[in-house]
Amino acid sequence: DWLDHAFNTLKDFKPSHDKALNLIQVGLGYQQLRVSMPAMNAPLLLRAAGVLLEATNVAEQIGDARTRSYAEGYLGHLYETEHRYDEALQLTRRAVFSAQSANAPESLFRWQWQLGRVLAATGKLDEAIDSYNHATTTLRPIRMEVGAAWGSDSMAEEDSVRALYFELADLLLHRASLTEDSQGAEQYLRRARDAVETYKAAELRDYFQDDCVDTLQARITKLDTLAAGTAVVYPIVFADRLELLVSLPNGLKRLSIPVSSATLTQEVRAFRRTVEKRTTREYLPHAQQLYEWLIHPLEPDLTSFRIDTLVFVPDGPLRTIPMAALHDRSEEHT
Repeated sequence: DWLDHAFNTLKDFKPSHDKALNLIQVGLGYQQLRVSMPAMNAPLLLRAAGVLLEATNVAEQIGDARTRSYAEGYLGHLYETEHRYDEALQLTRRAVFSAQSANAPESLFRWQWQLGRVLAATGKLDEAIDSYNHATTTLRPIRMEVGAAWGSDSMAEEDSVRALYFELADLLLHRASLTEDSQGAEQYLRRARDAVETYKAAELRDYFQDDCVDTLQARITKLDTLAAGTAVVYPIVFADRLELLVSLPNGLKRLSIPVSSATLTQEVRAFRRTVEKRTTREYLPHAQQLYEWLIHPLEPDLTSFRIDTLVFVPDGPLRTIPMAALHDRSEEHT
């Protein structure tokens, strides 16, 4: 009722930046209500679309390209949620163009990202990957500002920047699985790994508030060039599975483990809690389960290439545990 009242009041305002911006807020309010009021989904959807369309018209009247990009982009997202991808593509491309016209990278990367999602949903994988790459390139110079703004900006979406890089990595892994040429597939695997590493570097920059992290990263020895007998394991935690990218003497190999992020995190926390109890062996079942997921699938390759050293580059909850404490169930290690 209050949103209806706000919209009716805004109708009487003259076209302005504030009017367009407030119309967008009302439209987003209707959209958010759809989750908590499923019985009202259809009328709320129509109201959200109508208000965002009105915001687009107002922004266009006053020549405010930046605000128009938000109105068009959020309207495109509305169509995306309804799986109406043709309309979503059209509106999102308009949002990209408006953001480019306004020289607004903080708006542009959002709609490049959204365009990538919609293209992926329609099966246009290569175009989607290109759009994701454009989004990460646009975001890079403004990464810290965006991270700070999303903590307080009422127009910010729930998605974090992490999702952008991990969705790109997911697309690249999918593309690798569709590539018959082994060298071509490995290139996609490397790009997936690099996408995750780029995000981790961004995390460091945000934490230290210092671009010198980039200089340090450039000095770090490439892990692919480590000594013989060493394998590098890159675990990548997705919501529905765990991906292991393993750097072996003959190249990069991918293994997909069917364990959800929630299950993995629960097991990691249990292991972390019990491994600190030095007088008990409560940690052992958790150490063995994590070994089954993280190391056991690698054993044939480790044996084949006579690997005696594993280097883990952990992601997410795996950063909090000592890999050397995992257990392979053999009696000699008990």
